[in-house]
Amino acid sequence: MRLLFQLTLLLVTSIVGAQNVKEIDKVSHIFYYDYSYLHERGNSATEKNHQMLLEVGNSFSKFQSVNKAFADSLFALYANEPPSVAVSKIMPQVSGSPVPILLNYVVVKEYASVNKTIFIGKTMEASTLFKVEESVEISWEIDPTRDSTILGNIHCIMARTTYAGRDYIAWFAPEIPINDGPYKFSGLPGLIVKLYDTQREHVFSLNGMVKPSPKPMYVTTEKCINVSSRGFSRAFEASKSDLIDQLDNFTFSNEEMKIRAIGRVVNLNNLVEQF
Repeated sequence: MRLLFQLTLLLVTSIVGAQNVKEIDKVSHIFYYDYSYLHERGNSATEKNHQMLLEVGNSFSKFQSVNKAFADSLFALYANEPPSVAVSKIMPQVSGSPVPILLNYVVVKEYASVNKTIFIGKTMEASTLFKVEESVEISWEIDPTRDSTILGNIHCIMARTTYAGRDYIAWFAPEIPINDGPYKFSGLPGLIVKLYDTQREHVFSLNGMVKPSPKPMYVTTEKCINVSSRGFSRAFEASKSDLIDQLDNFTFSNEEMKIRAIGRVVNLNNLVEQF
């Protein structure tokens, strides 16, 4: 019952927030990525899989969870409905498509400003939005002697880089002349088709692409707390501590259940940025 109440409250908050958006571009291409990641750093038993999408326009791109994109579209669709009515319509459609805690973000890249990236995300305290506006300068080392064919017929070339505490390998496709890729990664002469850190704790693999009829690309205008990337990581850890305190004071049927619940929160520690 408590979980249902929290979910309903979150939906109402999201519906109100859905009214606070602005159009920044028209989507001309959509690229779908399979995303494999570990919840707990170094523990392969915690591997999860999710689908992400990269929407590309003339001036901006937007990267997010497919489930988040679906939920946002419903929030926008029912934004003018009374919250109670909107919740009754949205809840049955999103209850089986949650947005994982580590993926509750949007990354927007502005093409006109080289390397400008805007990350808008939430911690485990889901009512507060954090914004990281930064210049993400990624220095790539391209190896033209290493090539491969991905997705059956896309010729790709390998490149290497280091970003936020991890070493990465990328495969990019010169035949897709879009200087972009998953998450905050871009800067190669072609779309990044596959990207993974050398420990394979975060793996993005292109699995499809479409060219839709032009549709709006929106970004929220809700009030955000401006932080650095390190600041967001600290806020995420602080939200974990707050939740652990709540769980510690919560009445469980037995002590073992409490230990497991707290352990799951403690071990949720594998953000892309590893500071």
